[in-house]
Amino acid sequence: MKVKKILLYIFCGLFIAGSAWSAQVVVGSGDTRQEAWAKETLNNSDLQTNINVSVQALNPASTYTIGTSGCDYTTIQAALDANTDPNTMFVVYPGTYAGDTINFTANNQYVVGAHNVAPKVALLTGTATIIDIGAFTGGIIKDIKAVMTVAANGSDTLAEGTGSVGFKFCHLEAIGSGTVPDAGVIVMSGAGDFKMVEGSIVLTDNSVRGVKGKKAVLVATGSTMIFDDVTFTVTGTNSSSSMSAVRSNLVGYVTVDKCDIDVTDNASDKTYAVSIINGTGTAEMAFNTVHVNNSTNDAVGMYAAGGAAGLYVRSMYNHVHVVAGSGTANFVLLANSDTTIISQFDDVIAADGVSNTGGSYTYVNSLDDGDLNISGTVIAGALTVESNIIDFGDVTDNYVLTFDSGSNTWAGELGGVGEGDFIV
Repeated sequence: MKVKKILLYIFCGLFIAGSAWSAQVVVGSGDTRQEAWAKETLNNSDLQTNINVSVQALNPASTYTIGTSGCDYTTIQAALDANTDPNTMFVVYPGTYAGDTINFTANNQYVVGAHNVAPKVALLTGTATIIDIGAFTGGIIKDIKAVMTVAANGSDTLAEGTGSVGFKFCHLEAIGSGTVPDAGVIVMSGAGDFKMVEGSIVLTDNSVRGVKGKKAVLVATGSTMIFDDVTFTVTGTNSSSSMSAVRSNLVGYVTVDKCDIDVTDNASDKTYAVSIINGTGTAEMAFNTVHVNNSTNDAVGMYAAGGAAGLYVRSMYNHVHVVAGSGTANFVLLANSDTTIISQFDDVIAADGVSNTGGSYTYVNSLDDGDLNISGTVIAGALTVESNIIDFGDVTDNYVLTFDSGSNTWAGELGGVGEGDFIV
């Protein structure tokens, strides 16, 4: 049916290469709310982003609406519980859904906020887990805001599960307080596959944790988590061993790409943007803007401690600004010999640079404005050397060195310097 096809194109953003599929339909007074939502203009470029979660199956067999009145259901969970067939779409109209949840009941369920009425906010609030994907796969949640305020002294996770889910244009926020000796208050965790695109994650954790840590995201063993263009805002007060935007007990894969990460906690012993504990596998961080602040203790952009099988991290084109008023400010901290970090063209502001206790650290980056730091060998067919930029001892004038690949030597005023010895 036409409505179903329009819904499919709105939600997937499936476009023919080179031109966006576009349609505009005038909404008549006789349209149902489902039809009105479906008939909005489809030429928004934002919709061209595909969140890559079970897209091949995104052809809903049925669609239901949720709203305070005039819809099929008044709560999201009632709609999910009543419709346990896969490939079902649930359109949520703006409003506050206090105590409601999104606990999937089948594979390929799609919970999406309606676009065509203002304000464009479908808000779920609660004091415990709001989103549980269970072991179901192919789920998608889009244009939803969820805020979990845990009762004082309590602990819980806002979004969890072992299946797979994609979040698009979502805001997930958790708030904790009191004395919390258990797992703590977490925004997202699980052993499944999670992908979040163009959303926000907020943790405000003012609880007392003592020797335990705080974290917005916990990457559990066996999971794959991808954050693409997500804003992290993480703040805390009162004691804890550490505060992290993303903490990984990694046996698998995590990617943080094009994200803004801001972590401020002046009471924790350590404040991290990313911390990987006993990690095994691969992690990638690219094109992120990171700010970490701790006015009383230590602050680190990334803490990495590999497990016995080894941890491999690539950091590329990130801006990392770390401030520790009375403690140590490190760009990265390699905690053991099982850790490998490669930093390619990262821009770094951190008073204490890199802390390496036996790991493998390879870099081409800038730890000081105007300087380029390189751990390996510079290899070039032609190289212009300006005085006081590269120190060759007695060299004070400008020279042009040309490398002869046939003789494996540099020709010029410093001729005879072998390629392998020409190290910056």
